[in-house]
Amino acid sequence: LLMILFALNTQAQTLTYNASSTNDFGVVLNTSVQDNSKTMELVGFGLSEKKIGLSFVKVAVNQFYAENVNAIIRTDAEVLASLANAGSMVMQLTFLRSVDSGLIKSSIAEAISGNISDAELPGYQSDIDSVSKSILSEGNLPYGSTVAFAVYPYKNLIVYYNTKGTANLIPYTNSDFYLRLLGMFFGVQTKPEGIRLK
Repeated sequence: LLMILFALNTQAQTLTYNASSTNDFGVVLNTSVQDNSKTMELVGFGLSEKKIGLSFVKVAVNQFYAENVNAIIRTDAEVLASLANAGSMVMQLTFLRSVDSGLIKSSIAEAISGNISDAELPGYQSDIDSVSKSILSEGNLPYGSTVAFAVYPYKNLIVYYNTKGTANLIPYTNSDFYLRLLGMFFGVQTKPEGIRLK
């Protein structure tokens, strides 16, 4: 068991971004991201918003990267299923407002749960709890803070990178759990230039 944990800890310890441009929100868009052994290309980016009262508040710009970009089918009906052939993936979030890290933890757990039926939820609860525990309390995250999820489906492994770039390994037991995590970022429509994320 110790050898397995050591092997996991030697994988994907750092992410290196290759910047290219800045979007309308002042967030740097990266053409690709590299971990220790893989290069993942930008698939698309989009905006996370939260409804407060009658209006929507901008929360974060999400950038989605995949190792096998051409494997992704950009239709609402097929995009999530096609991620099974996309290899390693990264979802990077850059916050457009000050956000408490505790709120990130609870919001992500709630969003993942929203992608799972009530009947299935007990079987996924340990995986959801693992993600929540990996998001360390960093206090209040200022505007422009960035976190990321690196996803390695062939290892049943998610790696959460906090604002300092520290990697927290999240092994999961349900083979499709990564789809439940990534599913919360995808919007209801696609654009020619990339997946619209929400």
